[in-house]
Amino acid sequence: MHANKKMDLVGLMILSLMVVSATGKKLEVRTSQELAKACEGLSPGDVLVIPDGNYRDLNLAFRGKGTEANPIFLRAETPGKVILSGKSTLTIGGDYLVVDGLTFRNGVLGGGAVVQFLKHRPSLASFCTLRNTAIIDYNPKKIETRYDWVSVSGNSNVVERCWFSGQSHLGVTLAVHLAGANANHVIRGNYFGNRPKGRGNGFETVRVGYSQNRMTSAGCVVSDNLFEKCDGEIEIISNKSSDNQYLRNTFLGCRGCLTLRVGNRCVIRENVFLRAKEGGAIGGIRVSGESHLIEGNYLSGTAGMAGGAVSLIAGIPNSHRTGYFQVRKCEIRDNVFVSNTGPIFCLDAGVGTKGRELLPQEVKVSRNLMISPRGAKPLIVSAREPTGIDWGKNIVIGGSLGAVQPKGMMLRKVVPRVLKKRLKPRVLKRKDVGPGWMRSKS
Repeated sequence: MHANKKMDLVGLMILSLMVVSATGKKLEVRTSQELAKACEGLSPGDVLVIPDGNYRDLNLAFRGKGTEANPIFLRAETPGKVILSGKSTLTIGGDYLVVDGLTFRNGVLGGGAVVQFLKHRPSLASFCTLRNTAIIDYNPKKIETRYDWVSVSGNSNVVERCWFSGQSHLGVTLAVHLAGANANHVIRGNYFGNRPKGRGNGFETVRVGYSQNRMTSAGCVVSDNLFEKCDGEIEIISNKSSDNQYLRNTFLGCRGCLTLRVGNRCVIRENVFLRAKEGGAIGGIRVSGESHLIEGNYLSGTAGMAGGAVSLIAGIPNSHRTGYFQVRKCEIRDNVFVSNTGPIFCLDAGVGTKGRELLPQEVKVSRNLMISPRGAKPLIVSAREPTGIDWGKNIVIGGSLGAVQPKGMMLRKVVPRVLKKRLKPRVLKRKDVGPGWMRSKS
């Protein structure tokens, strides 16, 4: 046999072995006990399937050690047709595990979380994924009963193309819990909707970290999600750690803000904030902390519920971790503001209250486009004379600047041709996010 034919044969044998390895075994599990037993003998590439049906009080504990090339799967026989209710929960612990196609509907817990990525060894969740899964109306009778819908811990986990709708009780829809630096979690392509107004703090839709994680470099990415009618509290997204990115999300009819509550060096880029067709006040972006970049966002229809479409929060000297830190060394550039009836920039939100005295310093505001309707409030509001803002080449069409008259504001009657493409932002719709089987029903 020629050498090259031998090599071809060896290559085919290796390929066939790889295919067997990648395929793994396929097992059906119907109960918590069957899943626990199956997990004892799992190997990379194995697939656990839950048959279609309705399951009540099913506590799924998914454990295993997959690999990047061969994850271990727990999936619905048919996406969307495995319905978990009652006190059903899911915990995920191990490496390279993928959960796909489950639906939690009309259940209720007393605490904890509906879905939890584990944070303790030996079941620390790393490189695990929750995909194409829905949690809908999983509420207790009392609004004060607190639990999260999804609790993300561990390292490098992903929540993608999921659907979260109708949370009406105390607790966060999706909470990232940090044990250390470089968590690197990714939250992308999900639908968050129908979060009615709560009673004070603790009704966030997404929170990344706790106040004690202010200096923790989390490295998380929240991207390409649709937030619709998320009104739980003023913080739709609450950033409470450093070095996170919030990219290309759409906020539709949300009475709240994307809030950099504590933490430094975060990026807010190419997000879209819009009013719903039925109207109602919506928020924008709130900022505290240092070295943030707010770039390329589109805000329309805000009414100043947090002070302005972009609200820079006055800081507290020597602030406690739960307080407000001075805004410093931030850049706000290339954003578009259209048809906002409230102020565009609030430069010292909350100043004089609760010890907030430190005004923003070393902040650069440049190349922003502001188009205000007739009767809108002044574009810039500040209770005290601002001293730390550098304004550069911002274009203003309509409206009035107000008491603050900075240089670097270019008054125009029409939008320059080169900027017209910025008036057509990428707006996510329901058909663009969440699992395919759920989108077809919406």
